[in-house]
Amino acid sequence: MTDKDSSGNYAVAFYDIGGTDPTPDPTTAPQPTTPTPTEATKNYVYLNAGGSDLWDQANARFKLYVWNDDGEQWLTGTAVNGKYQFEVPAGYTDGIFVRMDPAKTADDWDSVWNQTGDLTLQIGKTYTITSWTGGDNGHSGGSWS
Repeated sequence: MTDKDSSGNYAVAFYDIGGTDPTPDPTTAPQPTTPTPTEATKNYVYLNAGGSDLWDQANARFKLYVWNDDGEQWLTGTAVNGKYQFEVPAGYTDGIFVRMDPAKTADDWDSVWNQTGDLTLQIGKTYTITSWTGGDNGHSGGSWS
């Protein structure tokens, strides 16, 4: 069609060919996506209890005692791939790995069988018990790797 309107512009017409509506359905504009919140980075340290000839015997419980200027906490170890994993709360950099009497449910120093000396925690690393004694003040010895 070549008709002009009163302003001199060409008028255009669309024809339905094949029985379909020439006007496409409006599409919904994409909605912005909200990023999935990522889990905050967690601070883990690991304990290798040294096998059945050292700490990992007699159904012992494993704890990590941590402290800072704001307080202290007993953390429970979870068995993961032959080691014990401890999630260290933010702000704690010092700790003592502790082997606890399984017959006592209290997390206190009266339930302790063995312990390491005071340690500077190395996040993401494993502390391996290497001896019954030989650490600081006669405590169980070990090393980080």
